[in-house]
Amino acid sequence: RPSAFLSLRFPVGAGVVAEGLTSAQELNGKEGKVAQYSRERVGVRYPDRGVIALRPERLTLVSEPPPAEEPDSKRQDTGEAKQQRQKELEKQEAMAICTRFVECLHQDTFPEMGDLHLFGVGCDYMSRAQEVLAVWQGAAKHGDLTAEQLAEALQDGSMKEFFEKTCRSLAASRTPNSTYANELIKNNFAALEWDTL
Repeated sequence: RPSAFLSLRFPVGAGVVAEGLTSAQELNGKEGKVAQYSRERVGVRYPDRGVIALRPERLTLVSEPPPAEEPDSKRQDTGEAKQQRQKELEKQEAMAICTRFVECLHQDTFPEMGDLHLFGVGCDYMSRAQEVLAVWQGAAKHGDLTAEQLAEALQDGSMKEFFEKTCRSLAASRTPNSTYANELIKNNFAALEWDTL
């Protein structure tokens, strides 16, 4: 048989037993592992000896090779590792959104429209948008608000509660934007919309 078929009959890593050897009789009946191929021979590795080239007709396959492991990049994730990676991606996304939002507040620029619904400014009730943004801006500019705090609240779904706490804190501060916070508190935070990631 051509040597091209040796790898099909005796895959690398498979267990083989040699029989009928005359020059290396001590290997008869001992199991070795297929390591390589050379011309019309199979290279077999024995634990107490290196690789020896043997004729295929002298070998019997006794065990299949272990399954080849897929590289991490091709392996399907299931269970805990997948959930952990998903959480990390959500954390990164929340941090990116909140960092952009806080930067806009510090620069007195209008935040991205696509993100506003996450911070209490919904599409239906734009009447409260000015007050809500003023409270966030006041808290950010007075050091009471960080992107990390926002991201944590966004991730765990507690943005509404975080905003109300921030609003009450700002209202008590008597800083320039505290009037907006007081207005929202007076109206019991009515007409605010909260979405989650």
